[in-house]
Amino acid sequence: NRQLAVAPNPASGSVMVEVTGQVKNGELVVCDALGRTIKREALTGQRAILDLNGVAAGLYYLHLKDQRRWLAGSKLVVE
Repeated sequence: NRQLAVAPNPASGSVMVEVTGQVKNGELVVCDALGRTIKREALTGQRAILDLNGVAAGLYYLHLKDQRRWLAGSKLVVE
């Protein structure tokens, strides 16, 4: 079972996302409260920096997926 660590949270500008365990062909997907995709970022390895410039302040959901399924999720607050 994978988990996402997101710091800082609340965030502005960018966040560091760290995943427990290896993920092949991973993708981080940021969705708003209505389920709309706001941002996508490839994840290679266990860490990624997610650029949040241009993302409006609010509550978002960060999902980690591979080619077949959702692996983990976390709430993300953008200031």
